[in-house]
Amino acid sequence: MNDVSNSLAVIKEYILKRIAEHPSDQPVKFMALGYEACQGGLFCLFLDTRPDAGPDGTWTVRLEGNSIDMPGWPDCADRLGDDFVIQLGEGIKALAIQLREGGAFKQLAKQDGCEFGVEEMEGNYGWPRWEERGNENLA
Repeated sequence: MNDVSNSLAVIKEYILKRIAEHPSDQPVKFMALGYEACQGGLFCLFLDTRPDAGPDGTWTVRLEGNSIDMPGWPDCADRLGDDFVIQLGEGIKALAIQLREGGAFKQLAKQDGCEFGVEEMEGNYGWPRWEERGNENLA
C-alpha cells in the first residue's frame, strides 16, 4: 500500500464516524473535505449547516473538532512534491464519491441540494470546478 492508500483508509473511517455522530436535527448543506499536506498534515470534514453554505473556505477556521492529524503527510509532500498533494486530492474525491454511491451519506440529515467538495488549504487542489457544482458533487 502506498502513502495515499493508507491515508484514505484512515480518512474513510473518520468520515463514517462523523456521519454516524452528526445530529439528525442539524441538516447539512455542504460537506467540506479539506486537507493540508505540507505543513502539519491534517484532514477536515466540516459538515456545514448554514442555509447558504458552499465552498467558501469556512472549514479552514473550523478545524477544532472537525479534523484529524495526518502527521506523515509533510514528509510525503517533501519527498513527492505537488504530485502527492494532487494524488491525495484525487483520492479523497474518489473516496467521497464511493461513499456516496455506497449509501454512506443516506443516514446524514441533508438540506435540499446538499453538495460536497474537496479543497487543499494552500490552493493546490480543488474539486469540483465552480461552474461544475451541482452535478457530480451532490450528496
